[in-house]
Amino acid sequence: MSKYKVSIVVPVYNVEKYLSRCVESLLNQTLDGVEIILVDDESPDNCPKLCDELSLKHPNVKTVHKKNGGLGLARNSGMEVAEGEYVAFVDSDDYVELNMMEILYNECKLNNLDAVYSEFNTDEYPGYRVIPHIERLYQNEEIESLKLDFIGAEPEYTSSVKYEPSACKGLYSLDMIRSNSIKFLSEREYISEDVLFNLELLDASKRVKLVPFQLYHYCLNGGSLTHTYRADRWEKLCKMMTALERYKSRFSNPRAFELRVARTAMAYFRMASTIELHRNNISCFEKYKSVNKMLKESVLQSRLESYPISRLPKAWRVFAFLMKKRLSFAVCVLILIKG
Repeated sequence: MSKYKVSIVVPVYNVEKYLSRCVESLLNQTLDGVEIILVDDESPDNCPKLCDELSLKHPNVKTVHKKNGGLGLARNSGMEVAEGEYVAFVDSDDYVELNMMEILYNECKLNNLDAVYSEFNTDEYPGYRVIPHIERLYQNEEIESLKLDFIGAEPEYTSSVKYEPSACKGLYSLDMIRSNSIKFLSEREYISEDVLFNLELLDASKRVKLVPFQLYHYCLNGGSLTHTYRADRWEKLCKMMTALERYKSRFSNPRAFELRVARTAMAYFRMASTIELHRNNISCFEKYKSVNKMLKESVLQSRLESYPISRLPKAWRVFAFLMKKRLSFAVCVLILIKG
């Protein structure tokens, strides 16, 4: 029998100014039986000391000190020592509603769930808009449609993202994770490691539910990997697209899978190109060369060959056509016009 109802794994790295806010939201959860696992990923600031102080002060807080390896591997280290029936993941520069764990735990117990997913609250993240999904239970074969939504959107959908696949929005059966040897890959290799984690988890699940409650506060932190320029971003996005291809045989409708991956590939390219074109430390010609090189990448073009561009929303149709025709200069102009 599990010692706790829920174990919350919190990777900690260079977040001294945010850590207290995060941990306070976890210590004050309305659910009894919550364990908090702080995983110090060799943080260079005062966080290791703060984590140790919290462990000494609170019996339900434990600290794991490990050699720096990144977010995904830190989460794995936390799972290894977790003693909860269910496990949740919270990034240390974010925080959660005080009743998040109670709501999600009760959903799991009432509905005999392997996993439950809530929604982000982005009040502290200007420009990031979330439209909560309707409440829905997925069972057995129905889970494949949720897996597709985690990968990307169908051509007609207004956004390229159908369901944000962050591991932080969910609560998961720890026994199921361990029984199926599910682990996070390193974000230093795969830029969207949460997608791969969730695909593995959903493959092993029998009953999964989405709830429309915005319980996780996703905060804007200029120092996080998501919001900073990375020279290897496109390389890792290409590697991510290749990794997704390995899941194709697990889907009963391969064409639906291909369309979702292609839509995500287009979104990856647009994101990477936009970041590149707004850099201030290189010339316009260097920016163009970089976008041109990305556009010719085979892992991208192979997904555009048979893609039904005419089914895309207007805002994406022209952009996708220019991508398919490899019109790099026109792509750059369109991105700069759109901002």
